[in-house]
Amino acid sequence: MENLQGKLIFLEPHRGQSDRGVQPHMFDYKGMVSTRSIAELLDIPMVGSPGEVMALTTNKWQSRAVVASHGVSVPKAQLLRPGDKVEMRVPLIIKPCREDNSMGITLVQTESDIESALIVPRPKLTFLRTCQEGFKYDDQLLCEQFIPLGRELRIGVVDGEDDELEFLPVIEYFLGHKKQPIRTSADKISSPDGTANGMDFVGGDRQCPADIDEVLRRKLVDMARRSHEALGCRHYSLYDVRVDPEGNPFFIEASPYCSFSPKSVIVTMSRGDPKYNDTDIFYRLARKAIREHQPIGSSNQAMGMRSRGVLKVVRA
Repeated sequence: MENLQGKLIFLEPHRGQSDRGVQPHMFDYKGMVSTRSIAELLDIPMVGSPGEVMALTTNKWQSRAVVASHGVSVPKAQLLRPGDKVEMRVPLIIKPCREDNSMGITLVQTESDIESALIVPRPKLTFLRTCQEGFKYDDQLLCEQFIPLGRELRIGVVDGEDDELEFLPVIEYFLGHKKQPIRTSADKISSPDGTANGMDFVGGDRQCPADIDEVLRRKLVDMARRSHEALGCRHYSLYDVRVDPEGNPFFIEASPYCSFSPKSVIVTMSRGDPKYNDTDIFYRLARKAIREHQPIGSSNQAMGMRSRGVLKVVRA
């Protein structure tokens, strides 16, 4: 259990009762994948998706293929490994398949920029490096069609009390003032000393709830529902969405992780609707995780595994 310190927070949503659960609280690969799998092996109720779902969603190429197979619109893309030739036309987005917070992302607007976006790894990188070359972060890159900026959104769903998915207030990020209309790591995290020790989240120019008309809202609700079920997410999930100037939303990536800290995305979204307070959703999901936990080897666990993949109704 010593290796789990700092990765998991043990909680007791029923005061006076002996029930316990766990909330994974780190967003590195070990925190998002390994410790979740360990918690499941230890038969501990857990808030959020299991380790195998997190492993899938940390790979952008794989997760986009899964949601696309369920009818979700995704940009055209190509998987790149060292030595591969880019076959798509500019403008392009090139980014590591298995990095987070837009590390290593590059907007390629001319063919002459492609080579610099693919530079091979160099040793001893600091945590926040200003260079953008993708192969410094991963040996697999996602080369993706650039969607012209209409709107940059983050959407999310959570399990409701009645087991229907609730569509949360939408966050919109305003990028029109930027030289390059994409969100980079500098728009998401800051670190004055260039290391993880001083890391903090950047609020940026954003609005929640976003002004969404009914037509776009229906498209976003459908995208969130299909993605959540296709990926096998549990309790909640979040998605980055790019909307083109014609109003067509495209899935960019999935993020079924939340720390539920005051600056976290789901807490920020919940502040966009007066029916929530900062802790309502977390304690609802914690109680649900404990109540519905199926011990290893039980017949209910097998039935629960077989029930995955059924689309839920979303209450907008």
